[in-house]
Amino acid sequence: MSRFELVVFLLVPVEERLARLRAREILRYGYDAIAAGGRLHKTHVEFLNWAQQYDDGGLNIRSRVLHEGWIQRLPCAVLRLDGNRPVETLLSEIESIDVQRQRQTD
Repeated sequence: MSRFELVVFLLVPVEERLARLRAREILRYGYDAIAAGGRLHKTHVEFLNWAQQYDDGGLNIRSRVLHEGWIQRLPCAVLRLDGNRPVETLLSEIESIDVQRQRQTD
């Protein structure tokens, strides 16, 4: 952490995050594997249930509250981005940030 210059914290609403995870799982394993009756269906459902807890989960799981605590201890600038915005926009914002100035405003 002492070498970090910038941490980017991407915030994505739960429904959008779950939709992206479902799409990724379909690409990775195929629809039939994760659909009801598929060989990975149970694991897929468990994974989505776990991922759905991120925003409201406690310190005992990988959660927003856990990450917020970690962020508070960082010695570098933190850029929070809205993950609903286009990737090109997000990349432009990251590339244009002045790390030294951002540290002063955190």
